[in-house]
Amino acid sequence: MKNDLDMPLLPSAEQIRRREFATVRRGYDPDQVREYLQGVAGQVETLERELRDQRKEAKAQRPPTPGESLAAAVTAGQVMTPVPPAATPAPTAPPQDPYETIAKRFAGVLESADKEAAAALAQAKAEADRVLQEARSEADRIKLDAQARAEQAKQQGTDSLAEAKREAERILGSLSDRREVLMTQMHDMQSKLLSVAKELEASIDTPEGPEGGDPEHAPSESGTPDDVVDPRYEDMWAIPKGKKMVDIPDLATLDVDFEEEHRD
Repeated sequence: MKNDLDMPLLPSAEQIRRREFATVRRGYDPDQVREYLQGVAGQVETLERELRDQRKEAKAQRPPTPGESLAAAVTAGQVMTPVPPAATPAPTAPPQDPYETIAKRFAGVLESADKEAAAALAQAKAEADRVLQEARSEADRIKLDAQARAEQAKQQGTDSLAEAKREAERILGSLSDRREVLMTQMHDMQSKLLSVAKELEASIDTPEGPEGGDPEHAPSESGTPDDVVDPRYEDMWAIPKGKKMVDIPDLATLDVDFEEEHRD
């Protein structure tokens, strides 16, 4: 069955140059194939030229037949006299067939081309394997580097979180201690204020003097007090006569300094 790859047994150089191939998805580089065919076509042209030269040389060396000699003499107008037949020459080795020679050379060219193509294919495959191995090694290196960076970042995050937790616990503990101190101070102040209030209340409710009155403000015989004071001019902070000042205890100041302690 004929297909696109059918070619004559001995294609000409022009047939080789004009040869077309089907395009496939994966295969050889079309430019390299075309360049290779151009080289093969040039070698075929050389072989064809040598074949023509050998044919001419073989024809020139072959002795003319009697018919060819007679035709040449008649053409030249020469009178031919009968001559005795020439002696039969000794048999010689038959000349080598030029077609066989050119076929052998063409087969050698094709074999050399096949070897070169196989060597180029092996070299390309080795180069592809080398590039692939380098790419895999680089990918593995990048992957390991990324994993190391991720582990380092994770560890840093864990350390930062632990440090923040410790700092928060330290601040909360300090605030709790201060709260306890403030609560204690507030209870002490409350107790002291209650004590002062009770003393003030007792001081106000307790009458002074032998008969529970103020002799200086006792009414005179006329039924009016000795001194009549206008309430508008009464000193609110003045201590009444016959009264004593209540001792106010010293109260401790609240420790409300919330500034953060300096770290060591």
